[in-house]
Amino acid sequence: MIKGSIYIPVLHLQDIGIKAEAQIQDQQAQSRKQQEEHFFSRTPIAFDLLHKVNLDIKVDIDEVEGTEFAVDTVDMDIKLNKGVLNINSAKFKYADGQVDASLIIDGNTPPQLKLSLSGDDLDLTGLLLQTQVPTPVEGVMHLVLDLSSTGATEHELAANLEGEVGIILENGKIRRRQIDLLFLDLVDWVFTFGISKNKMDITCAMVSYKIKQGVLNTEVFYLDGPKMTVRGDGTIDLGAEKINTVINLEKKRLLLNSHTPIYIRGTLSAPSVLPIPYKQAILSVGGYIFAPFISIPAETLGGSRYVVV
Repeated sequence: MIKGSIYIPVLHLQDIGIKAEAQIQDQQAQSRKQQEEHFFSRTPIAFDLLHKVNLDIKVDIDEVEGTEFAVDTVDMDIKLNKGVLNINSAKFKYADGQVDASLIIDGNTPPQLKLSLSGDDLDLTGLLLQTQVPTPVEGVMHLVLDLSSTGATEHELAANLEGEVGIILENGKIRRRQIDLLFLDLVDWVFTFGISKNKMDITCAMVSYKIKQGVLNTEVFYLDGPKMTVRGDGTIDLGAEKINTVINLEKKRLLLNSHTPIYIRGTLSAPSVLPIPYKQAILSVGGYIFAPFISIPAETLGGSRYVVV
């Protein structure tokens, strides 16, 4: 058993090799990913490594400094015993908010994972730039995750996923050049529909999914900006690796808004994106995506009522 405490007054991320660099999208690697037969890997994850050592470590960091963002304090307990990793009540405090997280990874048979995470006022742009992840989406994010699963591979974990996901984005942007390799057809429809620049400004975006046995069911899918409102409804089956969703693109006009329903279906690796008639969209998902307002479950916002937008 390795037991002790780690205290760091100031952690400079650049000193440990975490720094923002010029982000270059690897088109060839992405193209290969899209051509793979399976979206989620069937290769077993090395959970056996959790049996190599036992740990009981308390981590306390007064300040984390990055080139793109900073964290005021980090506090967490890390325990690893008999193949079970437990990161309990991890807290990351920063200028405008805090992230609270708990993670359990049980490396015994069958492997089990459980993640709970909530965060307010996250600077999404700075965070992703710091971790060298391409940043197609910018803005301030509020996030709630409550997930659990069982499985020895990525695919088994995806197929057995349970829980919920809630995301709110404020004062954001979606940049075309960083996401068109992933969702080329859909992005082309959105930007061709009336967004003249290579970005879409977002006043507010809300996404909420309930997950049961690997199937994501849409509770809320809503993006609103100065020129367009986007609403969606449908399912994503992670086990079958298939999507069946309708998205309505509503272009804002002076007198009468126009609607263009888009049907996304097929495999996650290569979904088809096609426009469909208004009546067919109503039959597929009902009138929610065309309603002049939406009723949002307040648990998405951390409350107990419904919010009307």
